[in-house]
Amino acid sequence: MWLVLPTMKLMSPVKIRGRRRGLSVLSAVVVLATVVPAGAILRASAEPATTAERILALQERLGHASAEEAEAILALEDTRERRAALESDVLALDATVLEATTELDAARRESDRLTAQYLEISRRLDETEARRRDARARFNETVATLYRTAGGAAGSYTALVLDSTEPQRLYAGSRYLAGVSGARWDVVEELRALQKEAEALAAEADRGREEVAEALAGLEAEREQLERLRAERAARRDAAAAEQLAEERQVAEVRTRVAEYEAELASLQATSSEIGSMLATAQAGQQPAAGFVLVRPVPGEITSGFGERVHPILGTVRMHAGADMHADYGTPIVAGAAGEVVWAGWRDGYGNTVIIDHGNRFATLYAHQSVVRVSVGQTVEAGQVVGEVGSTGLSTGPHLHFEVRVLGTPVDPAPYL
Repeated sequence: MWLVLPTMKLMSPVKIRGRRRGLSVLSAVVVLATVVPAGAILRASAEPATTAERILALQERLGHASAEEAEAILALEDTRERRAALESDVLALDATVLEATTELDAARRESDRLTAQYLEISRRLDETEARRRDARARFNETVATLYRTAGGAAGSYTALVLDSTEPQRLYAGSRYLAGVSGARWDVVEELRALQKEAEALAAEADRGREEVAEALAGLEAEREQLERLRAERAARRDAAAAEQLAEERQVAEVRTRVAEYEAELASLQATSSEIGSMLATAQAGQQPAAGFVLVRPVPGEITSGFGERVHPILGTVRMHAGADMHADYGTPIVAGAAGEVVWAGWRDGYGNTVIIDHGNRFATLYAHQSVVRVSVGQTVEAGQVVGEVGSTGLSTGPHLHFEVRVLGTPVDPAPYL
């Protein structure tokens, strides 16, 4: 059974921005002011397999949460999980986009370097070609002069110098020109050197052209990959934003459900206060007991203990005034100790309820019964059946809500069981 504290506050939603190492968080994560996230409540133990079991687990942790409230909380939890996964994807894509951008910049710099290098080689080749044309013109003039002074043989020897690859023919031609004129031989040597330089530069320019083409192709591939990554990241961002809107709508739904339920809990609190006043008056002259030991009213374990609980979504505080004990519908409920029945019947949110005064200022309460087996004024013994487990009053499933009260004030039952 849950009681709402008078000092209960609804905490406002807060937006938190975070940063992970080297990665920017792309959208604000809405975190409602809670002590425990909804998912953590259900996952403190092994996660149930079905929605019905998850709702039951949540209700056991919250106490008497309404089914609608529990369903709304689970829907919100699922939305938050999807959103967290999407935001994780966005963060991972942030890192990939950053890496791809760095690679694209490096590829662009390399392409620029190779292009500049190719242009420089082309410039040098153009200069060499110009010098070669000039040397060819001077060489032609030299050949013409030789022809005039040495007859037609000069042309054939000149061809030997410029075109021959066989050492003997090249030597013969070179010796002829050297013998004719040292100055004219210099022109031949210059032309031959420029031809070799031009050939080397042309080969280097061809290689440079291929490297530039390859670099440009790689650059385009990097650019396309970056665009794909950015498009994917944008899609994930949009999906995360949609989940955020869904989350905000679901939070509003939870608030609506809880507002309705809190009204019922307020009524229950009033009933609990009435019970407390009744017992305090009846037990006013009693002396406190040195000790108090109870028979367990049902064999099932305690599924929700005594104490304050913080709502996993809203942060509101609810006081659980007893212990919820697991039991199937119709399970016999026995008196924890001998005493007199001071209430047997309907008590608003408690449903069918039995209250026993045990003397020495102690009393016990057994709520949500399907059937009451005792009457007011009846004396009962410890272990005697007083009713059967049900789900009457403010309850969402069969169980026993059990309270121990001292002068009407609820205390933790666990130490007495």
